[in-house]
Amino acid sequence: QECCRCQRDWEQAAEDILARKIANTRETDTSSLDGSPAKVAESVQQAAADRVPGEPQVGEFFVVRLERHDDIPLGIDVNHGDGRTLLVVSMHEVEGVVQRWNRLHPRQRVCVGDRIMTVNSNGNSAQQMIEVCKTAPMLELLVRKGG
Repeated sequence: QECCRCQRDWEQAAEDILARKIANTRETDTSSLDGSPAKVAESVQQAAADRVPGEPQVGEFFVVRLERHDDIPLGIDVNHGDGRTLLVVSMHEVEGVVQRWNRLHPRQRVCVGDRIMTVNSNGNSAQQMIEVCKTAPMLELLVRKGG
């Protein structure tokens, strides 16, 4: 089982989408674009409202300890475009090890947009972290909330 299905660098994709919106708009006022300060502020407020009390805030670190057994997948897709970390880009609908963690630890949920900094103390090499995810029965992830 692979723990990573990269299609392309998501950060670049977001920049491409915003650039296309800017190119396609005829207005000089770009405040109506999705990346506008008003929309960003609204998104931050919504995220704060959805936040579980005690949950790490954006930029804070937390540790996730996972036990793999019975060939149950991690249940996440990651982007390793920076070569050093793993950005969570999607969560599988099928039950995985991470979904089980999230259910049991609602204050330390792994979410889309979180960044895995190390796996079993291995950091600065996304490829090495992916290999550890594929083979190690026990995983300790250092996660930074919100990328």
